[in-house]
Amino acid sequence: MSPPARTPGPVGHGARPLATSPEPRRASPAQAPLGFAAQQLKKRIDSNGPVCACGNHGCLEAFFGGSALARDAAAAAQAGRSTVLAELLEQDGALTAASVGLALGRGDAAALQLVRDGGRRVGSVLASLVSFFNPGLIVIGGGVAGLGHALLAEIRSSIYRQSLPLATGNLPVVLSELGGDSGVIGAARLISDAVYAVA
Repeated sequence: MSPPARTPGPVGHGARPLATSPEPRRASPAQAPLGFAAQQLKKRIDSNGPVCACGNHGCLEAFFGGSALARDAAAAAQAGRSTVLAELLEQDGALTAASVGLALGRGDAAALQLVRDGGRRVGSVLASLVSFFNPGLIVIGGGVAGLGHALLAEIRSSIYRQSLPLATGNLPVVLSELGGDSGVIGAARLISDAVYAVA
């Protein structure tokens, strides 16, 4: 059996998911809903999970957005599970996703566990999208992408383990090279495509 044709556009998280396709049954870049990225951040993965900024419980963002990661890092520091995070908290007065990255670079086990847990959750959400959209590329962007290859490894593992084999046979999962500007650049590209599209 021949593998299905791949969707040429990227699917990403940062969370900045985007899927595009020239096929009639899927939206073109100009037609794709701009709220798609936010919809994936708001995907409920545990109805008993923490309260999200949107008011719901257990959204992906509530588990592994920048604010959620800072919250969990502070909890780890205050509970004595991480001396490195505790030092950073005392030094800076507050923790951020970047603080977790610093602790990760210093070999902190608690920071590594936070990243692994978050990566598994992100990967599980993306796995369902991969099986449906069959993308040709997944790009992980946004602030949490700064956590680097420890995060990427967990996301890849979850996607490859949970997605359909035909969809992941030759599927690159990479970190964005655009840093914090990825969302702005992507939005500008969508607008440009819509404005200059041939009627």
